[in-house]
Amino acid sequence: MPAFGVFDFAPMVMIAGAIALPYLWLVVPRLLPQGIGDRPRVETLTFDASLTLHKNGFAAGRELREILNKLPGLQPRGLVRIGVEIAPSPTLTLRAGDRLRVRDSPEQLREYATVLGAWLHAAEQDGPAAQPGQKLAQALIASDSDLGGTQLAAGRFGDEHGLSVIGLHRPGSKSQIDPAIALLRPGDVVLLRGTTDGIERLRASPGILILDATLEIPHTRRAPLALAILASVILMAAIKILPMVLASAVGVAVMLLTGCLRWQEATDALSSKVIMIVVASLALGEALTATGLIAIAGYGLAGLGDIIPPAAMIMALMLLMGIVTNFVSNNAAAIIGTPVAIAMATTLGMDARPFVLAVLFGCNLSYATPMGYQTNLLVMAAAGYRFRDFVRAGLPLAVLMWITLTWLLARKYGLL
Repeated sequence: MPAFGVFDFAPMVMIAGAIALPYLWLVVPRLLPQGIGDRPRVETLTFDASLTLHKNGFAAGRELREILNKLPGLQPRGLVRIGVEIAPSPTLTLRAGDRLRVRDSPEQLREYATVLGAWLHAAEQDGPAAQPGQKLAQALIASDSDLGGTQLAAGRFGDEHGLSVIGLHRPGSKSQIDPAIALLRPGDVVLLRGTTDGIERLRASPGILILDATLEIPHTRRAPLALAILASVILMAAIKILPMVLASAVGVAVMLLTGCLRWQEATDALSSKVIMIVVASLALGEALTATGLIAIAGYGLAGLGDIIPPAAMIMALMLLMGIVTNFVSNNAAAIIGTPVAIAMATTLGMDARPFVLAVLFGCNLSYATPMGYQTNLLVMAAAGYRFRDFVRAGLPLAVLMWITLTWLLARKYGLL
Protein backbone atom coordinates (compact mmCIF):
# COMPACT_ATOMS: atom_id res chain seq x y z
CA MET A 1 0.00 0.00 0.00
CA PRO A 2 1.43 3.45 -0.86
CA ALA A 3 2.47 5.54 2.14
CA PHE A 4 0.20 8.37 3.23
CA GLY A 5 1.43 11.93 2.88
CA VAL A 6 1.15 14.40 5.74
CA PHE A 7 -1.80 16.25 4.20
CA ASP A 8 -3.40 13.44 2.15
CA PHE A 9 -6.50 13.26 4.35
CA ALA A 10 -6.50 16.92 5.47
CA PRO A 11 -9.64 17.83 3.43
CA MET A 12 -11.72 15.16 5.19
CA VAL A 13 -10.46 16.23 8.61
CA MET A 14 -11.17 19.90 7.86
CA ILE A 15 -14.75 19.09 6.88
CA ALA A 16 -15.22 17.00 10.02
CA GLY A 17 -13.72 19.82 12.10
CA ALA A 18 -16.10 22.33 10.54
CA ILE A 19 -18.98 20.13 11.73
CA ALA A 20 -17.52 19.48 15.20
CA LEU A 21 -16.72 23.10 16.09
CA PRO A 22 -20.35 24.34 16.09
CA TYR A 23 -21.24 21.40 18.36
CA LEU A 24 -18.45 22.34 20.77
CA TRP A 25 -19.42 26.02 20.63
CA LEU A 26 -23.22 25.84 20.79
CA VAL A 27 -24.16 22.46 22.30
CA VAL A 28 -21.46 21.42 24.79
CA PRO A 29 -21.93 24.46 27.10
CA ARG A 30 -25.56 23.35 27.53
CA LEU A 31 -24.60 19.78 28.34
CA LEU A 32 -22.01 20.53 31.01
CA PRO A 33 -22.74 21.88 34.53
CA GLN A 34 -23.56 25.55 34.31
CA GLY A 35 -22.00 28.40 36.25
CA ILE A 36 -21.76 32.11 35.49
CA GLY A 37 -23.15 32.85 32.05
CA ASP A 38 -22.60 30.00 29.61
CA ARG A 39 -19.26 28.82 30.99
CA PRO A 40 -18.85 25.40 32.61
CA ARG A 41 -18.94 25.45 36.39
CA VAL A 42 -15.42 25.09 37.81
CA GLU A 43 -15.54 23.87 41.40
CA THR A 44 -12.89 24.79 43.92
CA LEU A 45 -10.79 21.72 44.56
CA THR A 46 -10.90 20.27 48.05
CA PHE A 47 -7.90 18.47 49.51
CA ASP A 48 -7.50 15.72 52.09
CA ALA A 49 -5.10 16.94 54.77
CA SER A 50 -3.97 16.21 58.32
CA LEU A 51 -3.78 18.91 61.00
CA THR A 52 -1.15 17.96 63.60
CA LEU A 53 -1.97 19.80 66.84
CA HIS A 54 0.89 21.39 68.79
CA LYS A 55 0.87 21.96 72.54
CA ASN A 56 0.73 25.75 72.45
CA GLY A 57 -2.27 25.86 70.10
CA PHE A 58 -5.91 26.58 70.85
CA ALA A 59 -7.11 23.03 70.19
CA ALA A 60 -4.78 21.07 72.49
CA GLY A 61 -6.57 20.17 75.73
CA ARG A 62 -10.05 21.13 74.50
CA GLU A 63 -13.02 18.99 73.57
CA LEU A 64 -13.84 18.61 69.89
CA ARG A 65 -17.22 20.33 70.31
CA GLU A 66 -15.45 23.51 71.43
CA ILE A 67 -13.41 23.39 68.25
CA LEU A 68 -16.54 22.92 66.13
CA ASN A 69 -18.23 25.86 67.85
CA LYS A 70 -15.26 28.08 67.02
CA LEU A 71 -15.00 26.78 63.44
CA PRO A 72 -18.52 25.78 62.28
CA GLY A 73 -17.28 24.89 58.79
CA LEU A 74 -14.78 22.32 60.07
CA GLN A 75 -15.89 18.73 59.39
CA PRO A 76 -13.47 16.20 60.95
CA ARG A 77 -13.21 13.00 58.90
CA GLY A 78 -11.04 11.11 61.34
CA LEU A 79 -8.46 11.45 64.12
CA VAL A 80 -5.17 9.60 64.58
CA ARG A 81 -3.54 9.42 68.03
CA ILE A 82 -0.18 7.68 68.35
CA GLY A 83 -0.85 5.75 65.16
CA VAL A 84 -4.33 4.59 66.25
CA GLU A 85 -7.52 5.69 64.47
CA ILE A 86 -10.06 7.22 66.90
CA ALA A 87 -13.66 8.17 66.18
CA PRO A 88 -13.93 11.99 66.40
CA SER A 89 -16.80 12.22 68.93
CA PRO A 90 -17.88 15.70 70.15
CA THR A 91 -16.79 14.99 73.75
CA LEU A 92 -13.33 13.75 72.78
CA THR A 93 -10.53 15.79 74.35
CA LEU A 94 -7.84 16.62 71.84
CA ARG A 95 -4.15 16.32 72.71
CA ALA A 96 -0.95 17.73 71.32
CA GLY A 97 0.32 15.43 68.56
CA ASP A 98 -3.16 14.35 67.45
CA ARG A 99 -3.65 14.34 63.68
CA LEU A 100 -7.08 15.64 62.73
CA ARG A 101 -8.05 14.56 59.21
CA VAL A 102 -10.07 17.08 57.23
CA ARG A 103 -11.06 17.84 53.64
CA ASP A 104 -11.47 21.42 52.47
CA SER A 105 -10.17 24.13 50.14
CA PRO A 106 -6.58 25.42 50.47
CA GLU A 107 -7.77 28.71 51.98
CA GLN A 108 -9.85 26.93 54.61
CA LEU A 109 -7.04 24.54 55.49
CA ARG A 110 -4.75 27.48 56.20
CA GLU A 111 -7.48 29.08 58.31
CA TYR A 112 -7.99 25.91 60.35
CA ALA A 113 -4.25 25.53 60.97
CA THR A 114 -3.94 29.15 62.13
CA VAL A 115 -6.96 29.13 64.43
CA LEU A 116 -6.40 25.71 65.98
CA GLY A 117 -2.65 25.97 66.31
CA ALA A 118 -1.68 23.06 64.08
CA TRP A 119 0.92 22.01 61.55
CA LEU A 120 -0.18 21.16 58.02
CA HIS A 121 3.06 19.27 57.40
CA ALA A 122 5.24 17.21 59.72
CA ALA A 123 8.37 19.17 58.78
CA GLU A 124 6.86 22.30 60.31
CA GLN A 125 7.54 20.86 63.76
CA ASP A 126 11.24 21.59 63.20
CA GLY A 127 10.76 25.21 62.20
CA PRO A 128 8.24 28.06 61.90
CA ALA A 129 4.95 27.21 60.22
CA ALA A 130 5.20 30.01 57.70
CA GLN A 131 8.41 31.13 56.05
CA PRO A 132 8.63 34.54 54.35
CA GLY A 133 7.91 34.40 50.63
CA GLN A 134 6.17 31.04 50.72
CA LYS A 135 2.97 30.34 48.82
CA LEU A 136 0.62 27.49 48.03
CA ALA A 137 0.58 25.72 44.69
CA GLN A 138 -1.45 22.91 43.17
CA ALA A 139 0.45 20.34 41.08
CA LEU A 140 -1.31 17.80 38.87
CA ILE A 141 0.35 14.42 38.31
CA ALA A 142 0.14 13.60 34.59
CA SER A 143 0.13 10.08 33.16
CA ASP A 144 3.75 10.41 31.98
CA SER A 145 5.09 11.42 35.41
CA ASP A 146 7.52 9.08 37.16
CA LEU A 147 5.82 9.95 40.47
CA GLY A 148 2.91 7.60 39.73
CA GLY A 149 2.86 4.73 42.20
CA THR A 150 5.15 6.49 44.69
CA GLN A 151 4.27 7.63 48.20
CA LEU A 152 4.10 11.28 49.17
CA ALA A 153 5.93 10.30 52.34
CA ALA A 154 8.98 9.45 50.22
CA GLY A 155 9.84 13.15 50.40
CA ARG A 156 10.67 13.69 46.72
CA PHE A 157 8.94 17.05 46.67
CA GLY A 158 10.90 18.17 49.71
CA ASP A 159 14.25 16.63 48.77
CA GLU A 160 14.29 17.80 45.13
CA HIS A 161 12.36 21.06 45.26
CA GLY A 162 12.15 22.13 48.91
CA LEU A 163 8.33 21.93 48.91
CA SER A 164 6.05 20.66 51.67
CA VAL A 165 3.07 18.45 50.82
CA ILE A 166 -0.06 19.87 52.46
CA GLY A 167 -2.91 17.85 50.94
CA LEU A 168 -4.05 15.55 48.18
CA HIS A 169 -7.07 15.73 45.85
CA ARG A 170 -8.16 12.62 43.96
CA PRO A 171 -11.02 13.09 41.46
CA GLY A 172 -14.03 10.92 42.26
CA SER A 173 -12.69 9.74 45.63
CA LYS A 174 -15.23 9.80 48.47
CA SER A 175 -13.15 8.11 51.16
CA GLN A 176 -10.57 9.99 53.21
CA ILE A 177 -7.00 9.81 51.87
CA ASP A 178 -3.99 10.21 54.14
CA PRO A 179 -1.52 12.31 52.10
CA ALA A 180 1.37 11.05 54.24
CA ILE A 181 1.10 7.48 52.98
CA ALA A 182 -1.08 7.64 49.86
CA LEU A 183 0.24 6.23 46.59
CA LEU A 184 0.12 8.85 43.84
CA ARG A 185 -1.91 8.16 40.70
CA PRO A 186 -2.17 10.00 37.36
CA GLY A 187 -4.81 12.69 37.77
CA ASP A 188 -4.05 13.37 41.45
CA VAL A 189 -3.59 17.00 42.46
CA VAL A 190 -1.08 17.68 45.23
CA LEU A 191 -1.33 20.80 47.38
CA LEU A 192 2.18 22.13 48.05
CA ARG A 193 3.73 24.97 50.01
CA GLY A 194 7.12 26.47 49.35
CA THR A 195 9.06 29.29 47.79
CA THR A 196 8.48 30.67 44.32
CA ASP A 197 11.84 29.28 43.19
CA GLY A 198 10.93 25.78 44.34
CA ILE A 199 7.57 25.91 42.57
CA GLU A 200 9.22 27.13 39.36
CA ARG A 201 11.73 24.27 39.54
CA LEU A 202 8.83 21.85 39.90
CA ARG A 203 7.07 23.46 36.94
CA ALA A 204 9.99 22.40 34.72
CA SER A 205 9.72 18.76 35.81
CA PRO A 206 8.27 16.37 33.20
CA GLY A 207 4.84 14.98 34.01
CA ILE A 208 3.98 17.77 36.48
CA LEU A 209 1.44 20.50 35.68
CA ILE A 210 1.19 23.48 38.03
CA LEU A 211 -2.46 24.55 38.14
CA ASP A 212 -2.45 28.33 38.26
CA ALA A 213 -3.80 31.12 36.12
CA THR A 214 -0.42 32.65 35.34
CA LEU A 215 2.05 31.11 32.94
CA GLU A 216 4.97 33.02 31.57
CA ILE A 217 5.70 31.91 28.02
CA PRO A 218 9.46 32.07 27.47
CA HIS A 219 10.77 33.89 24.43
CA THR A 220 14.44 33.61 23.62
CA ARG A 221 16.62 34.78 20.78
CA ARG A 222 16.63 31.22 19.40
CA ALA A 223 12.82 31.03 19.17
CA PRO A 224 12.68 32.05 15.46
CA LEU A 225 15.33 29.44 14.67
CA ALA A 226 13.38 26.75 16.56
CA LEU A 227 10.19 27.65 14.69
CA ALA A 228 12.06 27.53 11.38
CA ILE A 229 13.40 24.04 12.21
CA LEU A 230 9.90 22.87 13.10
CA ALA A 231 8.46 24.26 9.85
CA SER A 232 11.28 22.62 7.88
CA VAL A 233 10.55 19.22 9.42
CA ILE A 234 6.88 19.47 8.45
CA LEU A 235 7.75 20.72 4.96
CA MET A 236 10.28 17.92 4.31
CA ALA A 237 7.71 15.31 5.34
CA ALA A 238 4.87 17.01 3.44
CA ILE A 239 6.69 17.16 0.08
CA LYS A 240 8.23 13.73 0.74
CA ILE A 241 11.88 14.76 0.78
CA LEU A 242 12.27 12.61 3.92
CA PRO A 243 9.92 10.25 5.79
CA MET A 244 8.34 11.82 8.86
CA VAL A 245 10.36 9.66 11.28
CA LEU A 246 13.68 10.60 9.67
CA ALA A 247 12.70 14.26 9.27
CA SER A 248 11.81 14.42 12.97
CA ALA A 249 15.15 12.85 13.96
CA VAL A 250 17.03 15.33 11.80
CA GLY A 251 15.03 18.18 13.36
CA VAL A 252 15.92 17.07 16.88
CA ALA A 253 19.60 16.81 15.93
CA VAL A 254 19.58 20.33 14.47
CA MET A 255 17.80 21.66 17.58
CA LEU A 256 20.53 20.14 19.76
CA LEU A 257 23.41 21.38 17.58
CA THR A 258 22.06 24.94 17.43
CA GLY A 259 21.39 25.14 21.18
CA CYS A 260 17.62 25.48 20.82
CA LEU A 261 17.28 22.35 22.92
CA ARG A 262 19.51 21.00 25.66
CA TRP A 263 20.28 17.31 25.86
CA GLN A 264 18.84 17.17 29.38
CA GLU A 265 15.58 18.69 28.15
CA ALA A 266 15.41 16.17 25.33
CA THR A 267 15.93 13.19 27.62
CA ASP A 268 13.51 14.54 30.25
CA ALA A 269 10.80 14.73 27.57
CA LEU A 270 11.05 10.98 26.96
CA SER A 271 8.38 9.03 28.84
CA SER A 272 9.33 5.44 29.64
CA LYS A 273 5.66 4.57 30.08
CA VAL A 274 4.72 5.78 26.60
CA ILE A 275 7.74 4.02 25.10
CA MET A 276 6.83 0.74 26.79
CA ILE A 277 3.19 1.06 25.66
CA VAL A 278 4.33 1.43 22.04
CA VAL A 279 6.90 -1.38 22.31
CA ALA A 280 4.45 -3.74 23.99
CA SER A 281 1.76 -2.89 21.44
CA LEU A 282 4.15 -3.56 18.56
CA ALA A 283 5.12 -6.89 20.13
CA LEU A 284 1.45 -7.79 20.59
CA GLY A 285 0.70 -6.87 16.98
CA GLU A 286 3.61 -9.01 15.76
CA ALA A 287 2.44 -11.91 17.92
CA LEU A 288 -1.11 -11.68 16.62
CA THR A 289 0.20 -11.61 13.04
CA ALA A 290 2.65 -14.50 13.52
CA THR A 291 0.04 -16.74 15.16
CA GLY A 292 -2.47 -16.08 12.38
CA LEU A 293 -5.06 -14.41 14.60
CA ILE A 294 -4.92 -11.24 12.50
CA ALA A 295 -5.59 -13.24 9.32
CA ILE A 296 -8.43 -15.14 11.01
CA ALA A 297 -10.00 -11.87 12.16
CA GLY A 298 -9.57 -10.37 8.71
CA TYR A 299 -11.08 -13.40 6.97
CA GLY A 300 -13.92 -13.56 9.47
CA LEU A 301 -14.84 -9.94 9.03
CA ALA A 302 -14.31 -10.09 5.29
CA GLY A 303 -16.74 -13.02 5.17
CA LEU A 304 -19.45 -10.52 5.93
CA GLY A 305 -18.62 -8.71 2.68
CA ASP A 306 -21.24 -10.72 0.79
CA ILE A 307 -24.06 -9.47 2.99
CA ILE A 308 -22.73 -6.12 4.25
CA PRO A 309 -21.71 -3.28 1.91
CA PRO A 310 -18.10 -2.02 2.19
CA ALA A 311 -19.22 1.33 3.62
CA ALA A 312 -20.96 -0.48 6.49
CA MET A 313 -17.82 -2.55 7.14
CA ILE A 314 -15.73 0.60 7.35
CA MET A 315 -18.32 2.09 9.67
CA ALA A 316 -18.20 -0.98 11.93
CA LEU A 317 -14.38 -0.99 11.96
CA MET A 318 -14.25 2.68 12.95
CA LEU A 319 -16.85 2.08 15.67
CA LEU A 320 -14.80 -0.81 17.09
CA MET A 321 -11.65 1.32 17.19
CA GLY A 322 -13.61 4.20 18.75
CA ILE A 323 -14.81 1.96 21.59
CA VAL A 324 -11.37 0.45 22.18
CA THR A 325 -9.51 3.78 22.21
CA ASN A 326 -11.69 5.16 25.01
CA PHE A 327 -10.41 2.48 27.38
CA VAL A 328 -6.87 1.66 26.20
CA SER A 329 -4.03 3.61 24.61
CA ASN A 330 -4.82 4.88 21.12
CA ASN A 331 -1.31 3.72 20.14
CA ALA A 332 -2.16 0.16 21.11
CA ALA A 333 -5.53 0.32 19.36
CA ALA A 334 -3.95 1.58 16.12
CA ILE A 335 -1.12 -0.96 16.11
CA ILE A 336 -3.53 -3.86 16.62
CA GLY A 337 -6.33 -2.53 14.41
CA THR A 338 -4.26 -1.65 11.33
CA PRO A 339 -3.22 -5.25 10.42
CA VAL A 340 -6.86 -6.34 10.81
CA ALA A 341 -7.96 -3.56 8.44
CA ILE A 342 -5.34 -4.53 5.84
CA ALA A 343 -6.29 -8.22 6.13
CA MET A 344 -9.95 -7.33 5.58
CA ALA A 345 -9.17 -5.24 2.49
CA THR A 346 -6.83 -7.89 1.06
CA THR A 347 -9.40 -10.65 1.50
CA LEU A 348 -12.08 -8.52 -0.16
CA GLY A 349 -9.72 -7.49 -2.95
CA MET A 350 -10.31 -3.83 -2.17
CA ASP A 351 -8.19 -0.73 -1.67
CA ALA A 352 -6.77 -0.87 1.88
CA ARG A 353 -6.58 2.90 2.33
CA PRO A 354 -10.18 3.55 3.49
CA PHE A 355 -9.92 0.65 5.95
CA VAL A 356 -6.63 1.95 7.39
CA LEU A 357 -8.04 5.47 7.63
CA ALA A 358 -11.09 4.06 9.42
CA VAL A 359 -8.70 2.71 12.06
CA LEU A 360 -6.80 6.01 12.22
CA PHE A 361 -9.96 8.08 12.61
CA GLY A 362 -11.54 5.62 15.05
CA CYS A 363 -8.48 5.66 17.30
CA ASN A 364 -8.87 9.43 17.68
CA LEU A 365 -12.49 9.37 18.84
CA SER A 366 -11.25 9.40 22.45
CA TYR A 367 -13.68 11.97 23.86
CA ALA A 368 -16.17 9.85 25.80
CA THR A 369 -14.13 8.86 28.89
CA PRO A 370 -11.51 10.59 31.06
CA MET A 371 -9.03 7.77 30.43
CA GLY A 372 -9.44 8.02 26.66
CA TYR A 373 -6.48 10.38 26.42
CA GLN A 374 -4.14 11.96 28.95
CA THR A 375 -5.37 15.51 28.24
CA ASN A 376 -8.87 14.37 29.20
CA LEU A 377 -7.47 13.38 32.59
CA LEU A 378 -5.74 16.74 32.99
CA VAL A 379 -8.94 18.65 32.24
CA MET A 380 -10.96 16.42 34.57
CA ALA A 381 -8.74 17.18 37.57
CA ALA A 382 -8.13 20.84 36.79
CA ALA A 383 -11.76 21.79 36.09
CA GLY A 384 -13.50 19.49 38.54
CA TYR A 385 -15.42 17.51 35.92
CA ARG A 386 -16.79 14.05 36.58
CA PHE A 387 -16.88 10.87 34.51
CA ARG A 388 -20.47 11.50 33.45
CA ASP A 389 -19.54 14.96 32.13
CA PHE A 390 -17.21 13.34 29.59
CA VAL A 391 -19.89 10.85 28.58
CA ARG A 392 -22.55 13.54 28.31
CA ALA A 393 -20.47 15.87 26.13
CA GLY A 394 -17.98 13.50 24.48
CA LEU A 395 -20.18 10.58 23.45
CA PRO A 396 -22.42 12.64 21.11
CA LEU A 397 -19.28 14.22 19.59
CA ALA A 398 -17.75 10.78 19.01
CA VAL A 399 -20.96 9.58 17.35
CA LEU A 400 -21.15 12.73 15.21
CA MET A 401 -17.54 12.32 14.06
CA TRP A 402 -18.05 8.57 13.48
CA ILE A 403 -20.96 9.17 11.11
CA THR A 404 -19.31 12.15 9.40
CA LEU A 405 -15.93 10.49 8.80
CA THR A 406 -17.55 7.25 7.60
CA TRP A 407 -19.55 9.18 5.00
CA LEU A 408 -16.48 11.16 3.91
CA LEU A 409 -14.37 7.99 3.55
CA ALA A 410 -17.08 6.16 1.62
CA ARG A 411 -17.60 9.13 -0.68
CA LYS A 412 -13.89 9.73 -1.33
CA TYR A 413 -13.16 6.08 -2.17
CA GLY A 414 -16.38 5.40 -4.09
CA LEU A 415 -17.92 2.97 -1.63
CA LEU A 416 -21.40 4.48 -1.60
